[in-house]
Amino acid sequence: MKAKLEETLLGKDDQDTRFLDYIQDLKAQGLGHAAQTEMSSLIQSLTLLDPEKGKLAAQTIQKDALTADLNELVGDPGKVSEANKDLATKDLFGLLKGIIKSETFDVPRRTVETIDKFMNEFLAGKTDSKKVVEAITEAADAANANGGKLSQADLDRFSAYVPVKDREGLSGLLGTLSTNGVLGSLGGGVSLFSGVYQLVGEGGKLADSPTERLAVAKDFISFAGASSHFIRTGDAIMETLGKGGLVQTLGLDKSLPEIWGKQGLWGGEIEKVQTAPGGGLPEIPGGVADEFRSQMGTEINRIFADAQGSTPDGPPKSAPGVSDDMYDGIAKMFDDEAAKAGAASDPSRSAKIAGSTVKVLGALADGAAGVADLVLGALTIKSGVESGSALTKAQGALQVVSGVAGGAAGAIGIAGLFGTLAPALSAASGPLFLVGAALAGIGAIIGFFVDHEKKQKATDAEGQWFKDLANDGLLQDDWGDKVEYARYSIHHYGGRIAPEDVSLYEFQQDEWDHFRNTPQEDGSSSNRLNEDLHKEVA
Repeated sequence: MKAKLEETLLGKDDQDTRFLDYIQDLKAQGLGHAAQTEMSSLIQSLTLLDPEKGKLAAQTIQKDALTADLNELVGDPGKVSEANKDLATKDLFGLLKGIIKSETFDVPRRTVETIDKFMNEFLAGKTDSKKVVEAITEAADAANANGGKLSQADLDRFSAYVPVKDREGLSGLLGTLSTNGVLGSLGGGVSLFSGVYQLVGEGGKLADSPTERLAVAKDFISFAGASSHFIRTGDAIMETLGKGGLVQTLGLDKSLPEIWGKQGLWGGEIEKVQTAPGGGLPEIPGGVADEFRSQMGTEINRIFADAQGSTPDGPPKSAPGVSDDMYDGIAKMFDDEAAKAGAASDPSRSAKIAGSTVKVLGALADGAAGVADLVLGALTIKSGVESGSALTKAQGALQVVSGVAGGAAGAIGIAGLFGTLAPALSAASGPLFLVGAALAGIGAIIGFFVDHEKKQKATDAEGQWFKDLANDGLLQDDWGDKVEYARYSIHHYGGRIAPEDVSLYEFQQDEWDHFRNTPQEDGSSSNRLNEDLHKEVA
């Protein structure tokens, strides 16, 4: 039984994300509560049998859900606010300003002065920010489609997005980045960082300084990328990192080579992106672009380390309301995942990534985290989620991902996890299906498969799950009818119609008796319901 629960929640292998896919599918059908109940019951059941595995399942599902939400934002820039795109672009401009002036770039002094003036005006809000962002992102796409470089015609076209007074500066910037083979990287960087900013609602919540915001976002990408599930949950992120050599430009291949380097966990996948049509790796003779990206990556890593105040022990643990256990738990989770990719333990690196991840989780926006918000609702105190408290949600995410609160993160035992089903599972009410009260949590695994055509396979698998439990002697004799009644009743009446402190079967005793004594018709149990006998909650 434990093995079946573990396989359901964590998958058969490192790339099996079917449970998250299933939860996302339920959410898309408007069955968020059903998805939460399913997650709660399964994770709590596994926790009862194996606390460590239950904790791991909660951590993995929450992390995968956050990655999937970020992936959706990176893959669909239309879901990112103009404010976050603008902030990400300004932050990247601020980073580039110093680098363009350095000897790394072989740029004429007059051009540097023109670019610097344009960047300063953009950062000061004296240009049309929206048009500049559009020009940068569209020019990057055009460069990636043309071997990493812009044609003169494209350069003129994109420069014309802004007023005449700004065209020389924008043209100089685009041309310089194109010549050095990193224009595609800039466009991908805007998409990636603005996606992280959108995940937390407003990028400014991550840190006060632009470089620290970018550094935090970059570390969070590495935290997500260390998971073997990343190939499934982060495909759009992977593509963005590959195009235009962004993974090298950001120095990810140097800061975490076991994950992002050519021989690393995702090196082969990134190479596929870069060598595919539109991959954007510049065809510049003599390896100039590769050398420049490498130098730029080294410089960015140095700047980010300075901005975060890193020491041999990592950045200071200064986030309010975050315990050392949370930092350490997230660092251990990263270490465990990175070790699977062959990465040696590096306490300073792990502490830095954990510190950045804490900042992202601590800034999660209320309602902005998509399926991750739904997962959190299944794993944290129900009243806090229903109240719309961003603080409660952020704290819950920290508890889940760090593993501090175990498989029942932030919840008050079984009752806290199971929401409206909890009272029926309490010791006073007795288990719904199971012989042993100690395993009452598994009794909450009820089917919520409304769309039978799409969900038949899942329904069949759930039925087999209960049959296996019965064969193990864990279910009461009438378990089959109870599962069937729960499925049909909840579907037909639009929810669980019973007071929170009363069993569904006790409250609907008359209809339940009728259901048990009525045979199916044409393979369906719809006829076994009786609306005349069904009661509404007063």
